[in-house]
Amino acid sequence: MGQIRLVCKLLEFEPKSSEQVPLLDRVGDNEYALAKSIESRDADLIYLTIFHLQRLLTFQDLASILSGFPQAKGLFVAFCRRTDNETFNSLYYSSGETTQGTQDLPHEAFNSRVDDSVAQVS
Repeated sequence: MGQIRLVCKLLEFEPKSSEQVPLLDRVGDNEYALAKSIESRDADLIYLTIFHLQRLLTFQDLASILSGFPQAKGLFVAFCRRTDNETFNSLYYSSGETTQGTQDLPHEAFNSRVDDSVAQVS
């Protein structure tokens, strides 16, 4: 545990967040890596950290961490809305924000019907 804190202290002297964050992920200080990536305001770096967390953690743990970082949660929600509706809905239901999840259900239903109609026409 003391070695990880030492590594984190030494990494504070690295001026580039793009160099800090992957190393913080590697040593296992994931929440600090997420905070540093948000501090950098680099969306790619934030996504890199989120996807790293997604590989390591259970969905519930990921949702719990993201609830403490609204900027990262917003990016993850935007990504899931476009690519994975199941994860998108699970994220809202797991955090108790069922209102947002249910507001998006009619939108999803409409999009799936439009996609089916387009497929039939083709």
